[in-house]
Amino acid sequence: MKPEIAQLSYGIEQANSYLLISDNRTIVVDVPSKYVLDELLQRELIPDYVILTHEHADHLWGLNSLRETFLEVKVIAQEQCSEAIVSPLKNQAVQYHIYAALRFGMNYINPEAENKKYHCKPADIVFHKEYEFQWCGYRFKMLHTPGHSPGSSLLFMDDLVFSGDTMLNENTFLRFDGGDEENFSRITFPILCAMDSDTKIFPGHGRPFMKREWSKEV
Repeated sequence: MKPEIAQLSYGIEQANSYLLISDNRTIVVDVPSKYVLDELLQRELIPDYVILTHEHADHLWGLNSLRETFLEVKVIAQEQCSEAIVSPLKNQAVQYHIYAALRFGMNYINPEAENKKYHCKPADIVFHKEYEFQWCGYRFKMLHTPGHSPGSSLLFMDDLVFSGDTMLNENTFLRFDGGDEENFSRITFPILCAMDSDTKIFPGHGRPFMKREWSKEV
C-alpha cells in the first residue's frame, strides 16, 4: 500500500510538483508555483514536509507562499541546495526569465519567473550525503546526486523515485545547469544505473516513466 500521488504541472516548462497524500496529510515534492498552495487548500491537505530535489527557481516559486501559510511545515534539502535557495543568483532567479525566453520563445510569460530577487530561507532539515525518515508509516531515503546542479538529490520510496531534473524522460537529463559533469559521472550515474528497471521515476518535468525507458535513451 502506497500513499496517493498527485502530479501537478505548471507553465510551458511543465515543472512538476508531487503531493504524497495519506488521509489529510501530505508531503510536497518541489513547489514550482504558488498555485501548489491553492491545491493544498482546496483539498484541505496539511503538508508535513516539503522535499526540494534541487535549488533551481523553477522548482521554488511557490515555497515562500506555502511556508507563510503552513508555519509548521519542514523543508528538507541537501546542504548545497539549502545554501543556494537563499540567493537569487545561485537559485537562478536573476537570469531565469531570460533563460526561459531563449528556450521557450520570446513570447514566454510567467509572472512568477519575473521576480529576479526571489529567494527563500534555508531548509529546516539539511543533509550532506543521505537522509532517511519515516512519515505516516512509510520509509523514505534521500541521496545527494550532484550533476544537474550541486545540490540535486533523489527521493526514494520503495520502488518509486522522485528525481527532480536528474532524470527526465528525454535526453535532457544531461544538462548541467551550474552543476558538474564530472561529479555526475563519478557519483550520480552509478546510482542511477544501479536502480532496478522496474523503478518508477517521477521527474521534475514531463510524465512519469519506468527506469527501463530511461535506460534505452542512455
